[in-house]
Amino acid sequence: MTVPDRLLLVWNQKDIPVVLRRSGKGERIRARLPYAANNRAWLQAGRRTEPVWNAGEKCWEFPKAWFNDFVRAALGRYGRLYVIQPFREQEVFVPPPAGMPRGMSASVPAWEPTTGPVMTVGGSKCPRPLQPGGGDGILLVA
Repeated sequence: MTVPDRLLLVWNQKDIPVVLRRSGKGERIRARLPYAANNRAWLQAGRRTEPVWNAGEKCWEFPKAWFNDFVRAALGRYGRLYVIQPFREQEVFVPPPAGMPRGMSASVPAWEPTTGPVMTVGGSKCPRPLQPGGGDGILLVA
């Protein structure tokens, strides 16, 4: 299965939330959630800015600054989450400094989960991935 096929498979499944972390200037985070009547309010979480439903792509869009909060909240609500993000071969993943919560890093993403193991689909350069492999930037955080 090619990387684009795996991406489509993950993006189009309906059981596990998926977040797409885009890196282009002005591009917002995109997320697909299992249907719930309160998804808009849950995503907004009391913030002034509202998430936007993108009917063409069938996903929610929200500011990049919400990414970390979204990941934590989605893990709390659903227990697992696919994270699709750009991957660069030269990107270095480091463990968090002493005293900083797991999953947080002052310099670069540590992608160590806050609630359990990180399983990679196709692999990654993350510390102790459960499945070594191709580095396609798809993570299942559970």
